[in-house]
Amino acid sequence: MLAARDVEVRFLPPCSPDLNPIEPMWSKVKNLLRGAEARDNDQLLLEIGKALSRVTA
Repeated sequence: MLAARDVEVRFLPPCSPDLNPIEPMWSKVKNLLRGAEARDNDQLLLEIGKALSRVTA
């Protein structure tokens, strides 16, 4: 059906976290949060703020 309408199908490469520039940032944030070991919501929110503030370009 596609060929009858001169449509070309192109398959995209699989998504790779290694090629996504935001992945290293989230990895750093997650490691900082694991290390903080927050045990309640208030502490977790505080630690998220701290972790995000430590991310640099």
